[in-house]
Amino acid sequence: MPLHSSLGDRVRLCLKKKKKKSPKKKKKISYIKATKIASSIGQYFAFMMLIFGLLNMNIILILIAIFIYVGATQEYRAVIFDELFKKIKAKDIMTTNIIHVHPEMSVNEFIDFMLKHRYLGYPVIENGNLVGVVTINDIAGVEKSKKIRDVMKSPMVISPDADISEILGSMDDEDRVFVLENGKLKGPISKTDV
Repeated sequence: MPLHSSLGDRVRLCLKKKKKKSPKKKKKISYIKATKIASSIGQYFAFMMLIFGLLNMNIILILIAIFIYVGATQEYRAVIFDELFKKIKAKDIMTTNIIHVHPEMSVNEFIDFMLKHRYLGYPVIENGNLVGVVTINDIAGVEKSKKIRDVMKSPMVISPDADISEILGSMDDEDRVFVLENGKLKGPISKTDV
């Protein structure tokens, strides 16, 4: 048997031994379970701090314990909320019956339009494209002869596949967001829809 053949056999044998000694794969736990464990540990430490604070009459320690307990509880609830609602997409909750206004409409005409349709805000559509949004707040104290183009704001837009947490994050400063797909308005979502 040639030398290089036995050397190759030895290398293969060493590699087989190393493969056998490889450690077992660790089992991963879910994000929800990990958060539940972390939340429980936080609550336990908060409870211990509370007892220690009560025994020593330390109001600062008591307040910190309450803060930690509430924070741990709320974090777990937020994770549960995200997991439950992440499958719900914007396209599932948007209004598909789109009632819109034209930018050349006067504020006076808009008021009549609003009273007829009973919504507080509308998308502004020009040549089939979303160009703005106008709400009752935008026309407060404005001359009735002004055009909607002069008082409208830029719309907050999201994709049809945005989940609830993205939608709510977009609605921090806005009452409504608009679902756009390939540049076309598919529907609005207001805070009451969520």
